[in-house]
Amino acid sequence: MRIYILNTTRFYHEDFEEYPGAWFSCPVDFEEIRERLGVQSEEEIEIEDYELPFPLEGNTRLWEINALCRMIQEMQGTPLYYEMDVVQKR
Repeated sequence: MRIYILNTTRFYHEDFEEYPGAWFSCPVDFEEIRERLGVQSEEEIEIEDYELPFPLEGNTRLWEINALCRMIQEMQGTPLYYEMDVVQKR
């Protein structure tokens, strides 16, 4: 489970095609985001891409993503975990 987070406070630079960003494993600690991307608050980031077993809305907060990822980690190895795709489609 990973998310690609952009630092939206840095302007485009001619050496880069897009805003600086990085992949983070979930659940992710904001301190790690702060250190790697140089941001001070969650308002300075944007989730650009993700590899998660659930969909994200454009305004999904980081704490919500972390909570869902922790729930999925707790379910790993259970019958429900192996049937998540079927449950999600209903």
